[in-house]
Amino acid sequence: IIKPNATAELIDLFSWGIQDRSKEIIAALFGTVGCKKENRLSCVYIVDKIRLISGISADERHIYITQRLINKVSDLVYKTKKTSPDLEFIGFVHSHPNDLEIAMSYGDYEFHKTMFTHFNDLGISIIVNPQKMQISAYSGLAANTIDLHLFSFFSPIS
Repeated sequence: IIKPNATAELIDLFSWGIQDRSKEIIAALFGTVGCKKENRLSCVYIVDKIRLISGISADERHIYITQRLINKVSDLVYKTKKTSPDLEFIGFVHSHPNDLEIAMSYGDYEFHKTMFTHFNDLGISIIVNPQKMQISAYSGLAANTIDLHLFSFFSPIS
């Protein structure tokens, strides 16, 4: 579940619906997780904040996983925990822009699997194609497709 403020952040950050060609970008997801104790794979992820991970190596088809990216994620998680101690780091959202599909690539899967293992079997990966206005979400060690719900508030026209 992506809460209204986080939905607005996602739309703004990824320039949702704008047709300009773009590079891949990645952002960290912060929120809360509720799991059944008997089944760690049956979880509800609630995204409260989406934070851009800037200054990384990327082009139209790849985000390059480097030590610099790992360090930036660690710094972002630390800073967010200081300002919002009630929020957990729960995953990533990244773009497959332009003509790319929203299916998880082998590189995406390897990154997701590493993240999932590193963070105690918790974590989601969301992939968006902002030009096509498509979105998909994955969870679990096998990166199974999961349901995703975006929530937004619309102001009435006066």
